[in-house]
Amino acid sequence: MFRIKYHVLFIVSFLVNGLLIFIIISPGLTEKLSGMYPGVGPEQTKESYQKKTDPDEQVLMALMNNEVRRKDRGQALPAVSPEVNPVYKGSSFRQVLQGFIGQLEKGQFSQNELEAIQNSIQANEEAAGLVMEAILASGTSYDTKSVLVEMLSLRNDSLTMNFAMELLQNPDHPMQALGGDLASRIIRNGRASQMLESVIWGNYPPETQQIVQSVIQSVGNISVDDHDKEQVAHLLDDYMINGGESFRPAALTSLAALEANDPEALNQLADRYLDDKNEDIRLAAIQTLYNMENGQLSADVQSKLLEISNDTNQSYYIRSAALQILGDFVESHRKNLQ
Repeated sequence: MFRIKYHVLFIVSFLVNGLLIFIIISPGLTEKLSGMYPGVGPEQTKESYQKKTDPDEQVLMALMNNEVRRKDRGQALPAVSPEVNPVYKGSSFRQVLQGFIGQLEKGQFSQNELEAIQNSIQANEEAAGLVMEAILASGTSYDTKSVLVEMLSLRNDSLTMNFAMELLQNPDHPMQALGGDLASRIIRNGRASQMLESVIWGNYPPETQQIVQSVIQSVGNISVDDHDKEQVAHLLDDYMINGGESFRPAALTSLAALEANDPEALNQLADRYLDDKNEDIRLAAIQTLYNMENGQLSADVQSKLLEISNDTNQSYYIRSAALQILGDFVESHRKNLQ
């Protein structure tokens, strides 16, 4: 009996060892097993560990890196060799642009091609015009058009400003949004007063008002030199006096942002518009005071805020806003005295 068990154990051990040897010397078996059972088999490939990046993010990062390099060279167009980043014209640019758009739609692009197209847009109006046609054309995704808008905005000239206005006045809402994006980018790129003057006096479909308001408000969030700031402030102030009601609250908000941390200027703005007949203007006048990090409310402004907070003819929203700003400044003054 003992001899029989011994033979059985010997046979089982022999089969197990044989199977292990077969697995070791058979190169394709582990790959087959890993295909049948994920997680089993050799170590994963390098690609499986690579972080997947949003194609749009890749494009925007490439544009950003290209612009940083350009600024480091003094804002001038780079001297590109034909072999590296050629500047395309006419039909050749149209063909390259169509191919580039096709790659953008697939989430793929070439860095050299990206820079070549961007250089071509800045180098000649014909290329810029073809990009504008592509933005207006149907069949291209909104994300791809957004990338083209960003590339186009780097021209920063009257051609692109006129196109921004054309998009803003387009009856199609996605086109209006692209126009707002282009106008805001042009403002940030150093043409604040020129772009603002066109935007603030333009005629738009009613549904475009919110987009235009955002463009106007973006003026207050940029860093401008004293000369540009004076021009922008003059345009906004002129619109507050002579413009329509649609964009006056946005204009007042931008005026206050430009005068941030200037208590005297902010008190004057609030004092001028706290008793305006338009409730939205009165609310914007109250909110301008939040730009005052230092300083105190003038006696006239405090008096008007108290009057508003106690006026039952005012809406609850306006009254509570006036009371809130008064309370915030009283609390701030108390803390400063401690």
